[in-house]
Amino acid sequence: MTAPRTPKIPYGGDYDHAPEPAHLTAHTTATDLLTGKRVEESEPLTLDPLGVVILRLQPMVTTRAQDGGVPGA
Repeated sequence: MTAPRTPKIPYGGDYDHAPEPAHLTAHTTATDLLTGKRVEESEPLTLDPLGVVILRLQPMVTTRAQDGGVPGA
């Protein structure tokens, strides 16, 4: 008997430890797990002072030409 496979879900996060807002840019499309909002690649993000963001990164989709035709690459 084999154990079920747990899918690997990529996450990212950041926090602002300063007393002023932090201005960031999303490097990939993601979902904000605290608000449910979709964040698009290159979208500016502003964290409140002492704020936090936890993102579930969207899986990257490649074409066969991009991945060299190797499944799962």
